[in-house]
Amino acid sequence: MKRLSKYLNFIILFVLLAIFFASDVPNHISTQITSILPAGENKALLREFEKLNTNKQLFIAYKGEDKNTLNSLKKIEKQLLEHKNIDPITNSIINKEYEKKYYYLLHKFDEKKYDSLDIKQELTKIYQKIITSPFSFSLDTIDPLNLFEKNTILKSPYIKIENYGYITFLQLDKSVNSFVKYKEIYDLVQNLKQTDAKIEAFSTLFYFVENQEKIKSDVNIIITLALSVLFILYIVILRNFKLLVHTVTTLGSSVLFALVISAFIFDELSIFTVVFGISISTIAIDYMFHNYLHGYYEQRKPLNKDVFFGMSTTIGAFFILSFVDFSFIQQLTIFSISALLFSYIQFTFLFPYLNIKSTQSTYITKNRFTLKPIYITLVSVILIALAIPNIKIDFNIKNLDVDNIELQSLDNFFNKYINKDKKTAVLLYGNSIEELVNNTHNLQTTYPKTKSALENIPTKNSFEKFDTRRFETLNQKLNTVTKEVGFRENLFHESYKLQSNLPQYTYQELQNFPIGKYKNLFISYAIVSNSDYDNIIKEPYIKTLSFKELFKKDLTKSLQSLQFLSIIALVFICVMLYIAVKNRFFQALNYILFPIALILLVSFFVELNILHIFMMIVLVSLSIDYGIYMNNTKLSSNTQKAIFYSLLSTFAGFGVLIFSKVNALFSIGLIATLGIVSLIILLLTHKVPR
Repeated sequence: MKRLSKYLNFIILFVLLAIFFASDVPNHISTQITSILPAGENKALLREFEKLNTNKQLFIAYKGEDKNTLNSLKKIEKQLLEHKNIDPITNSIINKEYEKKYYYLLHKFDEKKYDSLDIKQELTKIYQKIITSPFSFSLDTIDPLNLFEKNTILKSPYIKIENYGYITFLQLDKSVNSFVKYKEIYDLVQNLKQTDAKIEAFSTLFYFVENQEKIKSDVNIIITLALSVLFILYIVILRNFKLLVHTVTTLGSSVLFALVISAFIFDELSIFTVVFGISISTIAIDYMFHNYLHGYYEQRKPLNKDVFFGMSTTIGAFFILSFVDFSFIQQLTIFSISALLFSYIQFTFLFPYLNIKSTQSTYITKNRFTLKPIYITLVSVILIALAIPNIKIDFNIKNLDVDNIELQSLDNFFNKYINKDKKTAVLLYGNSIEELVNNTHNLQTTYPKTKSALENIPTKNSFEKFDTRRFETLNQKLNTVTKEVGFRENLFHESYKLQSNLPQYTYQELQNFPIGKYKNLFISYAIVSNSDYDNIIKEPYIKTLSFKELFKKDLTKSLQSLQFLSIIALVFICVMLYIAVKNRFFQALNYILFPIALILLVSFFVELNILHIFMMIVLVSLSIDYGIYMNNTKLSSNTQKAIFYSLLSTFAGFGVLIFSKVNALFSIGLIATLGIVSLIILLLTHKVPR
């Protein structure tokens, strides 16, 4: 058993590694901002829109003012069009089979041409073209007299920009609906840009690619920096190779364990959770330091009650916060509970069997400098009172993402010249496809600037208005002169014959249109003018696709939930604190008030987001551990040493996040840094219990 205990830590690590890869945990990790959004209808609808969106375009600009500039742009356009997923801009996105079936309902009829039409003369012209043409001639038997407007491929517009050059744009087909496809298009364009510095290009898809790459790069740097600082710190502090190896192994195992548990609970796990998780795992070093420095490993003492109370308080607070209706917070709390509980069990029950020697404990008799607890309490209350009126909440979830200034600049540049009448996408829905189509046509009737793929689907109303008798007469006249002109009999037998039945609105029939399903709703989208947007968004069958507006209600609900549960968590923390320190409760309470006061100073400079508030509660739940330790009547130098080492470790884990370019991680790092600074101040000015 003794021999097994020496290697059990490593065995657990390898077992967790095997489970980690066997359960395909890495594929659960996402770099998309949607992975942190509140779960619910809005998130599901947004993802459905991403699948449906066929209005993806690629904008190309070429800089230069000489006569070869336009030719250079055309060559680039030609190269891009060789890619199977890049097409010229067209005025038709209708499925060919559907178009053929309902051709006469989908195309505009030329009344003037019909009124002056000589059928025999027109057919004779067509016949002469066929017999005299040196090439094969394709005869349109659906509309041989060319009475309906044809859908043609439009030549890409080449927009001349004064003192710059030319701009054009291309269409990306609907199969470009995954990150792999986005990356493929992005790489193609970037390779072209490398061959010619005069090329500029932009597509909204580039945000997905660049932001994901920026997040990955940022996360890798942050994790490497944090682990490097932690490793150096542990070497300097511990100076015990055996303890160092087992500590690092335990912390690594705790992260793997938490990842496996989280991936089992959540279908999608934000990469921000992984970074936060690695940082939160460093909190567990506190359990090891207190047990190690107080001889619990060498002497195999009974359970360290202070550490148990601290751990129980922290995990209890995380458990309460796990009920907040916000996916990211749920991920963070479950990960934290799993990692901290795993580490506590390892540090408490396994490490005493590793034969680790500890340092001698001495008791403190005086401090160099102290402040009376009442002074700290007063300062805290004043700061909190001053900060509260300044608190403003940022409900824009997009502000937690990467701030891609370079791409935003390109976006604004192309919009300035191409999208002069600013347009926005909105979501349409209906209880049936027929209702969805009718809603689309009603929207276009009221707001003519609106564009939608569903405008090409005929409604019951348009079908009933169609004059079928006129086309029956046209078909008869056409077939009367067919043989006389020279064509074989019955060649135009089906020409101008309308479907006798109303078009069927089945999901299978219209699956090539941008129509999706969410629960019992059929959904699609429309592109609307910004000048109409405020009125359109009030329509009962319309839903916004703006991140800020779409999730403001959800975020408000989540924030209310967080505020309510934070109060419960604070009450729980106070109860646990009183049980642990009893008569010194009010002095220990400063470990709640002062961190909150210092953190709320942020409200004087920025709007608080949901992660600021969440992290504040996390810091309070962690700082209370130190309140328990520092208010123990048997406070020793080793206790202060353990707390100081723990704070250094926590700062190394969380503090590095302040260097992140991702706003979500920066928010966490900022609050963590302020919280740790407040704890260091409390530690240095703490009055020793008597």
